[in-house]
Amino acid sequence: MKNNQHLSHQLLDLTKVVTRLVKEEFRGDGSLTLTQFNILKTVNHGICQVGKIAKSFGISQPATSIIVNSMVEQDLLQRVPHPNDRRKIELQLTARAKKHLEKGYQNVFAKMDARLSSLTDSEKITLTQQIQQITLLLSKEEF
Repeated sequence: MKNNQHLSHQLLDLTKVVTRLVKEEFRGDGSLTLTQFNILKTVNHGICQVGKIAKSFGISQPATSIIVNSMVEQDLLQRVPHPNDRRKIELQLTARAKKHLEKGYQNVFAKMDARLSSLTDSEKITLTQQIQQITLLLSKEEF
């Protein structure tokens, strides 16, 4: 049990470090908040409805709607009709949002690559496999 707690603490510490790197990049020029970045990333990965975004973040749909409305006004997201159901509206990234994400990803990846450059290729492969395993384990929903 104690080893699991230690691992959990290490994962939380890692989360803080990675979040800080991402936040610094996207807030550095004042263009995006971390929440906005996460919403753009979520829409970019195919979750395009406000209710589904709210559920994936664990926040209320009204709160998500407020953030999304602001992002539409900032020309980061656009609302489009669902291709198969006229009653539904989907979100899409605007060209401006795509540019922000691409630039931000490049900068974050460059910072991470520089900090991880001391690892050997073998260590990077092992670490990648372990991260994938942890992600899978932590993504499982409990029933």
